[in-house]
Amino acid sequence: MNSQSIRTLALSALFLFIGCGEAPIIPEANYSLEAIGRSAYKALIKVKKVSQNRREYFSDYLTLEGKLWDPLSNDVRRVTAKVIVLGERRPYTIEIQTIVEERSANEPGYSARFKRVGKSKALIEQLAFRIQDDLRKNKDQSLDDFKPF
Repeated sequence: MNSQSIRTLALSALFLFIGCGEAPIIPEANYSLEAIGRSAYKALIKVKKVSQNRREYFSDYLTLEGKLWDPLSNDVRRVTAKVIVLGERRPYTIEIQTIVEERSANEPGYSARFKRVGKSKALIEQLAFRIQDDLRKNKDQSLDDFKPF
């Protein structure tokens, strides 16, 4: 095993323990902001909004399984996810948050009023795995928007 594989396994094991906390973190993401943004786009399936500084990515509505939520479906729960890139420079820390909303079963999805009911730790772990996997596959180690002039 090379050092990258050992590091990946160690981070995955660490993430399993961190996953039980409030806002799971992917520590020491030694990738460019552009690479992290591309991975966040892929992991969130459909990005609804990106902050002006390109460090916060907000998903469209998802199912608890991490697929795109259909407003015409009978699914009474929907989830929004947020990926936040923390830190001034490499290595960055990536935080993932979710909000689960629920409606009563007798209202159709497109006109229902949803109420916040909690967070989805399973979806957070799934999104973190997607981001880490994509970053590991692409291995973009370019400089972070380096502009000498």
